Amino acid sequence: MKTEEGYLDIDGGKIWYKIYGADNRAIPLIVVHGGPGFSHDYLEPLNGLADERPVIFYDQTDCGNSSKSNDPSRWCVEYFGRELAQVCTALGLKQCHALGHSFAAAIVVSCLLEAKCDAIKTMILAGPMLNGAIMNDDIACAIDLMPEEHRTVLRFARSNDTSKFTQDQLDKAQTTFLRQVYCRVDTWPECLYRSIGKQNTAFFNHMIGQSLFNFTGNLRDFDITDKLGDIKVPVLLTWGAHECVNPDFDKAAFHNNKIPGARTIILNEASHMHHLEQTEAYLEAVRGFLRENEAGN
Repeated sequence: MKTEEGYLDIDGGKIWYKIYGADNRAIPLIVVHGGPGFSHDYLEPLNGLADERPVIFYDQTDCGNSSKSNDPSRWCVEYFGRELAQVCTALGLKQCHALGHSFAAAIVVSCLLEAKCDAIKTMILAGPMLNGAIMNDDIACAIDLMPEEHRTVLRFARSNDTSKFTQDQLDKAQTTFLRQVYCRVDTWPECLYRSIGKQNTAFFNHMIGQSLFNFTGNLRDFDITDKLGDIKVPVLLTWGAHECVNPDFDKAAFHNNKIPGARTIILNEASHMHHLEQTEAYLEAVRGFLRENEAGN
């Protein structure tokens, strides 16, 4: 299996990329990382699909190995949607499948609908963050499920008032939360720690806020769900059951019903990082979806 790595010149800088299975002639899968401000590293297990097709990773501007602009005006979904379109063009992709995790699902949708990227033939949206208000409500519901000692701390953190708690209490509450709804693997994979270590904090703070629990960034009012009905390509939505915790709102059904012909898969023993928690089941679901939509091509 051939691996190719390098940099692409696009408007505003250089984008790092790596292709696993670069010598395979099947339709490539381009993988778009979330964060905001993460690097591609935590999605590396998806290179397990490179036995059938090229799997392309890249780091967004101001992330990981790519150019650092330090320009907050770029830190918005629309910019990164246009950037993805430029990456597809620079790689010479006439057609591709696109997988976006979390915040990156909005990037993929924006690339297709707003940047008018004709190369994207199917989309896999993993734990998609397409509406800031829904994300904010999810966080509140997840906090309500925490043990009381942590629930109290996190509720105060949402109002940016943590003065009555020690740093140890804050750290324990956040860790408990993340291990419930973010990644439930006992020992987090090294690839996830790499992305965390490379995170662009200023980027994250601009789009999310000082923390997940004090959501004040520009994604708070973001909503692209009203445009999902315009999607004309096949879509697979994937979720971890433990990230769908709101008893009054079926998030998976809401998104599925918004996208014509979309298919939804929920992994019962997983949460937001379901590609790390149930890797083999996740890869098989994606593999089957891609095979089905290539049949007869």
